[in-house]
Formats: sequence, structure tokens, C-alpha cells
Amino acid sequence: MQTAKPVRSAEQPESDWIISLRDELAGTDQVVQSRLRATLSCQSAGGKLALFVPPEMAEDQPEVLEYLHAFAASQKMGLIEDRRHLDLTPIVERRKKQLPNLALGISLLLKQTGMPGPTRSLSSPHVLNKGNLRMDIGRMIRVSAQMVHKSRKVIFLPNRFIRDNLDGSTETMNGYACKVITDDDKITLVQFETDGFHAIGYISNDQFVVTVFLAGGVMARPQLWTSMNTLMDSPFRFQLFESPFTSQQVGLCYQTYYIDLEIAESDNQLKSQSA
Repeated sequence: MQTAKPVRSAEQPESDWIISLRDELAGTDQVVQSRLRATLSCQSAGGKLALFVPPEMAEDQPEVLEYLHAFAASQKMGLIEDRRHLDLTPIVERRKKQLPNLALGISLLLKQTGMPGPTRSLSSPHVLNKGNLRMDIGRMIRVSAQMVHKSRKVIFLPNRFIRDNLDGSTETMNGYACKVITDDDKITLVQFETDGFHAIGYISNDQFVVTVFLAGGVMARPQLWTSMNTLMDSPFRFQLFESPFTSQQVGLCYQTYYIDLEIAESDNQLKSQSA
């Protein structure tokens, strides 16, 4: 049994996106399978946007490739088998490159929505710390959809990094938060949403884990949930959820970020010196 404890403002949220996604996933096998997972990138090729997929996918992951063909066609994009190695280097390990705009924007969201102290940094290495809770993506969607109408809502303007990815949009963002209590654990769950941006996050001990959903839906009508700027920001993950009916298989393109919640000792010392 799950209960929700509000943590922000008394306004009633209005979110249809997460409810629709939950309902689409309901008809699928929600066990995450590695054979139905891939890393993709979106780039410009020959003056046309193209989705780059790993090589040998036709032989190794035909179900995934079938979905990606449907998605690319729906967005009038090309689809190219990338015989080079996709850049899988974690974003915080790209020492000589600037962090993608979306990563910088994500790191500012907690401060914007009320967390005291300095802006938190992305975890380095950029992985879930050993021993921290991991919510699988299907459960995250189900719980968020169940709790969104019991959550509290805060409205704020997107920071400049997220605005850049949303083609300069200044539309306000909605943040929803609640505490989810189950027999096994207690989770602080947060959802961020505006036109072109959908993310779900949760606190996992000393980290905030946030997943940004870029595109997906049922194969019969795949959708782009963000701007092309965001899709081209950096390589992203893809997961397919199988259904007995091919047209009802659900695909998700997403990127997950891990943010340190604990303030480093050097940050504390700097704050003390400036006080």
C-alpha cells in the first residue's frame, strides 16, 4: 500500500502526460530486458536530421530496430547504422568538452525548486552510488502517475540552460513532489514538466536521480516529447517494452542524471570563508 505526503504548495497538479504513458505501458511486459535496450544519438547528416543506431542491430535487436524505423519515419528523420563506436563516455568524464546544456539545466532544478545551499554538482563518476536505491523505469512511471494528483505543485521559470534546449521558450515549468511510502521503502518523488520537457526524479540516499524523457510511446504513434535541440544534445538511452501486439509495443528515449546531494567539504570551507 502506498500513501503520499505533500511537500510543497497547495495547488492541485494537472498532468496528463504521465497518466497517458502509464496507461500505454500497462499492456506491455515491463521487465527491463538488456536485449531491448540501446544507446542512440541524433545528428545532422547530409542536411537532414538522422537517428544513429548501433551496428548489427538488424541481426541482434530486430524488435528495437523496427520501433526505431517507425519513430524516425514519424519525425521525418533518417536512420543510419553507425559503424563507428557511439560515444558512451559518461558526461562528467568528458574533461575537455563543455557539459551538455541539459545536464547543466538539470543540476540547477533542485535549487530552483527550493533546496537550500549552493547548486549541486553532477556525480563523478556519473553513476548511481553503491548501495543507493534504483527504481526501474517502469515502476518510476507507475508510481509517479499514481501519486501526481496527490502531490504538491510549484510553478517556476526554466533556467537558461533548459530554455536554450527548448528553443528559447519562457513558458513556466511545473514541479510536483510527494513522499511515497511502501512496505519496503520511503521515497521522495519529484516530477518536472512543461511543453517540451518531462522528467521524473527521486532521492536515493546521497544522490538525486532524475530521468528526462525525450521521446517514445506506442509504436503505432511514437511521439517526440522534447525539442530537436535536446535530442541532439548528447547520446541517449532507448528501452523497448514488448507487447503481444507489435503496434502496441512501447519505446522510451531518455537520459538519466545523477546529482550529488551532499555538499563537498571544500564547498563548506568556501562558504565559511565568504561568510
